[in-house]
Amino acid sequence: MRRRWRLLLGLLTLVTLVLGNLYVYRDNRASAHFGAHWHTNGPIYLNVANYASRWSLANAAIDDQYNNIGLLHWVKTTSNVDVFVFDGDYGIQNWCGAAFVDAPNGHIQGQPQAKYNGDPQMNCGQTDPYFVQGIFCQELAHTWGQGHHNEGTNGTCMSLNYYDTGTNYLVSDHDNADFTAIYSNHIP
Repeated sequence: MRRRWRLLLGLLTLVTLVLGNLYVYRDNRASAHFGAHWHTNGPIYLNVANYASRWSLANAAIDDQYNNIGLLHWVKTTSNVDVFVFDGDYGIQNWCGAAFVDAPNGHIQGQPQAKYNGDPQMNCGQTDPYFVQGIFCQELAHTWGQGHHNEGTNGTCMSLNYYDTGTNYLVSDHDNADFTAIYSNHIP
């Protein structure tokens, strides 16, 4: 009889752990977009920490998105960070810029990072500030879910031609519409 109770207690414990982990997993997946600071019927505030050595160019990309995407408000800070901005000489890679989600220790929800690869062998526009700002702009937008589109050579940093130094280092009305389409349904 005692053995049955121990078996039943062990089984209940196992079921409780499995269901609890499924709940945590579901909850983290639902908030995988940053754990952003949502405000009822208002803008979305994302805390961004700029640790790039090309600080002014990354900052210009942050400001451009803040000023031109109606629902998005970047808050520059070093605490409670939603998105990190870095640059470095990452060696010969297949990217000049990349958006990563660093999920330490196997956690489901990680920290989005926008990175610029300034390795001299990569020829990623080190001498053209607009090129570098365009890469920061594109990678920041990738961290909040924006994909590429092709608006030609005078549109947006999200165009496949972001390397054109005309106006492609900035966000466009198209980017604003995309951000609104992604997030307007998520505002409580």
